[in-house]
Amino acid sequence: VYEKFEINKLHPCDIIIATNLVGTGTHLDTSDKLEENGGLHVITTYLPTNIRIEKQAFGRTARKGNKGTGEYIILSQYGVSIEILKQLRNIQEKERLDSFLINDLPKIKTEEDLLQGFDDDDDKLSCIGFTKLYQKIENALSNDSKIRYNGSEYKQFQLYSLKNRWAFWLDSMTEYISRINVIEVNNFKKLIIEPVELIKLGKCYRNNENWSKALLCYEEACNDKFYSFANYYTSSCHQKINYVNEEPEQ
Repeated sequence: VYEKFEINKLHPCDIIIATNLVGTGTHLDTSDKLEENGGLHVITTYLPTNIRIEKQAFGRTARKGNKGTGEYIILSQYGVSIEILKQLRNIQEKERLDSFLINDLPKIKTEEDLLQGFDDDDDKLSCIGFTKLYQKIENALSNDSKIRYNGSEYKQFQLYSLKNRWAFWLDSMTEYISRINVIEVNNFKKLIIEPVELIKLGKCYRNNENWSKALLCYEEACNDKFYSFANYYTSSCHQKINYVNEEPEQ
């Protein structure tokens, strides 16, 4: 349940207990007395999932250049420092974004092409796009005397139905849209088949702390009996992945 937060100014000894919702657009004014004592102090009892949310949480102390401090109070079953926890968090976030770029973004771009339409360079493939098609149908309905006779609401219901049919059709095409991305990735992988090149590529991924991709390269290289030593690298990647995936207790 959301309740609007209203308070004129914060004074020394005032305490606010809230979720991170208080960090989304909430303006907190501090009194002169509070500023004299160092400003607002923010305590966060969990590790935000990314840097943006972290800055959002502690940003309450810096509105309009006001004074303020912040700290974490977190129970970690691993007994590691907050710096280590942040590093692990950042690695997980990087892998999540990498996964988005590889798996989700191509799908979104394809859906955008279907929505807006496209023409390829050779004019062999084109799509009018749902947006242009929708505009044509809307104009046709507006010029249809029978539709006008039934009133504007009737036309709107027809257009709502068209939007719903588009959404259902797009959902039904999800598997085919995903295959486009899979085909592109598989074609790229076929360019690198030599074990030595796979090991080099795996090292590149390791240097960028992309352990999942590095593991795939080493596992592929291990299929060649002369490169069985790559098993050493696969074990190392498994350890890194397990370490990253172990979420600290909050």
